[in-house]
Amino acid sequence: MVDLPFGKTTTTASEVYSLIDFQAAVDRAQNGEVNKPENRIEEFVKSVPDLFEWVETHGREYLWRKTTDPCEVYMAEILLQRTRADAVECIYENFIERFPDPETLSEASEEQIRDVVKPLGFVNHRTRTLQEVGDLFTAEYDGDVPNSVNELMRPWRAGDYSARRVPARYSHERDQWHSSTQTLHEFSEEYSDTKCRINRIKATKSMLCSKP
Repeated sequence: MVDLPFGKTTTTASEVYSLIDFQAAVDRAQNGEVNKPENRIEEFVKSVPDLFEWVETHGREYLWRKTTDPCEVYMAEILLQRTRADAVECIYENFIERFPDPETLSEASEEQIRDVVKPLGFVNHRTRTLQEVGDLFTAEYDGDVPNSVNELMRPWRAGDYSARRVPARYSHERDQWHSSTQTLHEFSEEYSDTKCRINRIKATKSMLCSKP
């Protein structure tokens, strides 16, 4: 078992089994033309504790991985969209000091937000998303971050990945298994036939679906 300072990084294979919909994963894997999907999924699940041990040794520590504030996690995920973590690290602390919650984002001018996020690129995209986070969550949630994935996806281009990070890490709704596209691409290398690689990536993702 591994206990790290950021997020949930302690688990067992039995816990992973309890959190995924195994049959849904098998069905999706079969649709993705994965050979022996039950065996592949079992191998992956059993490897998760070892993956966490690898993170303990090789993982990078960022401020947003240590925070217990759902708003800070959500803001970090928006800043991280299409951007290297090292670049976000350079502005993250300043951003949180300037805009610690949706209300301060709502009160800020477009230019004030642009000035802070400019080093990350995609300035128009990021600024519009952050403005909508501020306006929407201030108006409808009294400046708090909602605990619903659907609500977290409402700001412009917030996206499914960013939205799921909050409940996935802090269990506002339920425990959820969550993985990035890069993780899925790396895992897909286990399959030798590259012709159906994209379908296999999609199938692998279903292994990380929560039970309803």
